[in-house]
Formats: sequence, structure tokens, C-alpha cells
Amino acid sequence: MRYIGLDVHKDNITACILSDAGKVVFEKDFKKTDGTCDCLAELFDHVGKSGFCVLMETGTYAYPPYRFFSDRGCAVDCVHAQCLKIITQTDKKKLRRLPKTKPEKSSYGSYRL
Repeated sequence: MRYIGLDVHKDNITACILSDAGKVVFEKDFKKTDGTCDCLAELFDHVGKSGFCVLMETGTYAYPPYRFFSDRGCAVDCVHAQCLKIITQTDKKKLRRLPKTKPEKSSYGSYRL
């Protein structure tokens, strides 16, 4: 399975495609000129129509790219930035003290711990 990682901002979206082995196979900055995410259609040339997952953080500008991929039947997973910060800045000792709860899926695919 390939993964498309998105970093979404007001005027641009940075996309990175990882191979099955975790190697970067494509990276590009897309400019949102008309307020839509149609510029992301180029990504399908690199991953095909199936066998990939889109990953991005939730935020103010995350909804249009989420809709772009979900309307085309793609798997889209979002993570809340605060939850991601907790995970990435935690060592094993602190990790044992975190609650052992299953992440819950909230609005439009965001996972919260």
C-alpha cells in the first residue's frame, strides 16, 4: 500500500507519496488557485486509482482536500494535531502512563486519543 501525506495550508498543499518500503517517491507543492483541490488530481498519476491511503492532520483548511479524496472513494485518515504532538513527544516511560483507550473516530475521519 502506498501513502499520500498532505500538509494543508490556506494557499497551498504539500503532498508526499511514500512507497511500500517507506521511501519518498514523489513530493510536490500544489497551489490552490480557485479555492478547490482539483490540483491534487495529479497524484492519481503516481499512485493509480486504488491501493493507497491519504493521511493528513485536521485543521481549518483540511475539509476541501478531505472531500476531494473521499468523493473519489479514497481512504482518508486525519489526526488532530494536538494528539499527534502528544504521541511524538512522548518517551516509553511517559507512554505507560497514558490512558489505554482506543482512539475514537470523530467528525470527518479525525482520530482523538
